[in-house]
Amino acid sequence: MNEVPPHYGWTQPICESCFKIVFAGRSCRRLIVPEPEICVYCGLPATTGIYIRINPSEAYHPSLMKD
Repeated sequence: MNEVPPHYGWTQPICESCFKIVFAGRSCRRLIVPEPEICVYCGLPATTGIYIRINPSEAYHPSLMKD
């Protein structure tokens, strides 16, 4: 049986608290998110609709790439 390894995307959700810490003083655009996702930095639910580009191998809590 061939198992496919997980494929993580470069676009990752981030919560508002982590965004304010990591990107202090910067503004963002938000998307409408129907369900909570996991913040790439703290691992807590993120419902803000804020996404960042980050190398998944350097992310603390990377999300799987969506189909």
